[in-house]
Amino acid sequence: MKESSKKKTFNRLVLSFTVLSVVLIGSMGGYCYVQVNRIANTEKETATDDTEAYGGVSLLPSGHSSHHWTYAMYRPADSMELFTEEIKKGLLTACGIIVVFSMVISYLLSRQLYVPIKNLMARVGNLQPLPSSGANEYMIIGEAFSFMKHKIVTLESQARKNDLVNLLLGISLNAEWKESPLLNASYCAAYIKLTEGDVEALKTEYERNRCLPGEFVVLKADEAAVIYCMERGQELVASELVGDLQALQHIVGPEIGIKAAVGGFVRTLEALPESYRMARQASRYHFIYGNNTVISSVLLQTFNANPLFFHFDHFRNALKAGDQRGVDEFTDHFQKTLLEGKVQIEAVELAVLQLIAHLYQCVIELEMQQILPSPSSVEALKKDTLHETMENVRKMSAQMIELINAEGNRAHAEVIRTLKAYISEHLHEDLSLQILSQEVSLAPAYVSTLFSEATKSSFTEYVTKLRLDQAAELLIANSRLPVSAVAERVGYRNVQYFHSKFKARFGVTPVQYRKSQQGFKDFQTL
Repeated sequence: MKESSKKKTFNRLVLSFTVLSVVLIGSMGGYCYVQVNRIANTEKETATDDTEAYGGVSLLPSGHSSHHWTYAMYRPADSMELFTEEIKKGLLTACGIIVVFSMVISYLLSRQLYVPIKNLMARVGNLQPLPSSGANEYMIIGEAFSFMKHKIVTLESQARKNDLVNLLLGISLNAEWKESPLLNASYCAAYIKLTEGDVEALKTEYERNRCLPGEFVVLKADEAAVIYCMERGQELVASELVGDLQALQHIVGPEIGIKAAVGGFVRTLEALPESYRMARQASRYHFIYGNNTVISSVLLQTFNANPLFFHFDHFRNALKAGDQRGVDEFTDHFQKTLLEGKVQIEAVELAVLQLIAHLYQCVIELEMQQILPSPSSVEALKKDTLHETMENVRKMSAQMIELINAEGNRAHAEVIRTLKAYISEHLHEDLSLQILSQEVSLAPAYVSTLFSEATKSSFTEYVTKLRLDQAAELLIANSRLPVSAVAERVGYRNVQYFHSKFKARFGVTPVQYRKSQQGFKDFQTL
């Protein structure tokens, strides 16, 4: 009995120790399996009853163990549920506090960030149109930055272009150019005028195919320039620059029509505007030599500055007389002289203007204003090149000659009739081609030509014959009229000269002529 009581006491101690171990572990929030040495003769109900005061115990009988161990799982009563609930409540409370705190912080940060962003968006809207929809602030700001980057690149390009233009025009020389490493170099400017195509396309082709170091400068939609720069010791040669621009003409072909001229060489950037001015002056010679010629100002320095003189009266006389061959001979000689004369452009332009002026004068004198171009001005007849201008002059001259030949007989007859009547009425006065030309508003040479064609004699011969014939009539009609008076009535102030001319015409002197004619008259009366 005592031994059985001792075993129970021992078992209770072991159980208590086990429970205490489980409680210590269980208090940390988990389950624990405890392996206990086999307790002989322990009833399940007793063990269960003995452990209820400490909590829930689950036993695994020893029959399930190969070593006959009994396993017990102890769970403190209600400790896990309470602990879990407390943790859950604590976590929910902490999460709620964190969420509220985060929202407050987010609101404060948004207040600090959104207002500046909103203002920034308003300013961005002034720079470029905002997208209508489908884009947030960050996308819009990104597009704005891209736009500003493109704008900066464009402005930098425009600024450099302006600097180059100012450099050519001599307006300013900024610090960048003053500090350029190419200051110790020689420079030359070339001027380019477009007749066809786009200047930006020309710039692209030049930068892609250039051989000599140069800077292409766009001046206007149809004008550009090239600044050539070569370090000292590698001097520029005019023929090389001309060849470079001729190669550019060949590359762009007929799609981009250009005419180019090269200025003089200078040693400093400050003198570059002078080279550009010379290039523009040389470009005027395209009027003489055509648009496809690259002109060097170096070659023009030897040209003659004296004006050219032409006998424009020959041109006018041939034109009024309807002489196509004479007009062609004059215009061919005129054009050949201008092309081969190596004269300065001012002298050539003056000669062309004189030719056009004489042509217009003939049009007015012959009352052929209907053939004038519209608008009727010198600029309408003068074209970009000498060849085109001369073709216009030849075309208008041919139209005038055609009209003159069509109405020539009638017009000439009317003029000759007027001139003959004037000569007859003013035979006693001084007569000359200048006086007659004023009477009919025609050139003296033209009047002479008309007399030659109509009377088959010159003006002088016609007047002399008419005067002598009238003198012969006066000698017969009035036998008492002195010979000197007869000579004066027919326009001769010198009696001796009248005698010589009369004898040359009739073979006898005026007195002999009167006597012979008087005797013949008496014979008829008898």
